[in-house]
Amino acid sequence: MHGPQYDGGPTAPSIASPEMISARLERLPFSRWHARAMAVVGSAHFFDAFDALTIAFAMPVLIGIWGLNPGETAAIISVGYVGQTIGAIAFGRAAESYGRRRMLRWTIGILSILTIAAGLAAGPVVFCILRFFQGLGLGGETPVGAAYINEICPTRWRGRAVFALQLIFAGGVVITAFAALWIIPHLGWRAMFWIGGLPLLLAIALPRLMSESPRWLADVGRLEEADQILMRVERDLLARGVSLQEPSPVARTMHETHPALAALFQSGYAQRTLALWLMALCTAIAGYGIVTWMPILYRTVFHLPIDIALRYGLGTTIAGFLGVLAATLLIDRIGRRWLFILGFGGGGLPLLYLALNGAHVGVQGVVILATTACTFLSFLLAGLYVYAPEIYPTRIRAIGAGAASAWLRFGSIIGPLLVGLILPSFGITGVFLLFGLAAITGAVTVFFFGIETLGRSLEAIAPR
Repeated sequence: MHGPQYDGGPTAPSIASPEMISARLERLPFSRWHARAMAVVGSAHFFDAFDALTIAFAMPVLIGIWGLNPGETAAIISVGYVGQTIGAIAFGRAAESYGRRRMLRWTIGILSILTIAAGLAAGPVVFCILRFFQGLGLGGETPVGAAYINEICPTRWRGRAVFALQLIFAGGVVITAFAALWIIPHLGWRAMFWIGGLPLLLAIALPRLMSESPRWLADVGRLEEADQILMRVERDLLARGVSLQEPSPVARTMHETHPALAALFQSGYAQRTLALWLMALCTAIAGYGIVTWMPILYRTVFHLPIDIALRYGLGTTIAGFLGVLAATLLIDRIGRRWLFILGFGGGGLPLLYLALNGAHVGVQGVVILATTACTFLSFLLAGLYVYAPEIYPTRIRAIGAGAASAWLRFGSIIGPLLVGLILPSFGITGVFLLFGLAAITGAVTVFFFGIETLGRSLEAIAPR
């Protein structure tokens, strides 16, 4: 590496400020410390995807076993999203006070225990209650994990790192879909939930696998602990012959600790927060709407055989995975803002075309255009977990990411309700129009109010 060198000797920089801790993090290359942290959070993300999708494959069996009517079925599905909405905010807030690692461990533990318990439920009432509490952990893990990875990764590859985790999530969705097709017929629906409880082992071992975020430790005044973590990383790199540049601290404004949700609207962050929430809502309505509803529409509107409808639905899921893969390669090249505009626009235009011309394109045309839309919208489904933690300072980073995640979950609740109201009166044309307008609204929001974070340190993006 070029520039001033730091050899860990007597000229080592002072650790007397959070600015220096951040600067030391910024100059680190990818290390075994980063790899371990990403493996832990990536494993949690994978099983988040597994547990989130299990209900979709279990419900057809449970409807027959428990004799569920449509209202009861909707309640079981929706209550999980309600829990996720609450969990995203609650654990995001708790992570500001008690640390990223501790709350990550709690969310994984809650998710695992309640998933196992759901697999033991004897009836729909108990199952529904367990689904709610499972949702608390499911909703909290992703934003807390995203905030942690954002904080330990240097600016130059931060976007790719967080997107790689979302790629694991998307891959988990695809693997779960394939696994369920064999597990449920051969081992039963309960086995899916018991397998989903395996991350309990990860929660038990987590304190030995990853350290607390040095940025968070420094932000709450625990500078010595932050320094010790970084010294271990630096010594490991130096022992392997890696040269480290001299840290270049960025000055910042001091602040109070343990802020409330209201802090997202203070110190100039109100516009960022409102724009982010609208982006999340549009993403949920359009993105999750496509993923959730297309198999149902193939079956009920186009009257395709169930195996064909599920196969087309699986194709949509695979398209989403490929979209996340493409975005992982693009995000640190073209930036967050243009990637999101491309995602919303590339998703919205095919959907609007279907709204205007769906009757003339045939089933195959609908499959192609809907799958294309899903590919582009997946840029946002993953990308918001890169962007949301970046635009806030450390003191409110986890709660900011959690609130954005909550709006994603909220959109997942109201989206199906809107489709249920629109479909009987306006048909599939109205559904595609809803999804398309949501996506275009997202693109307009990003164009006028989105900020570019590419190539900027977290302290430069949000100095207060």
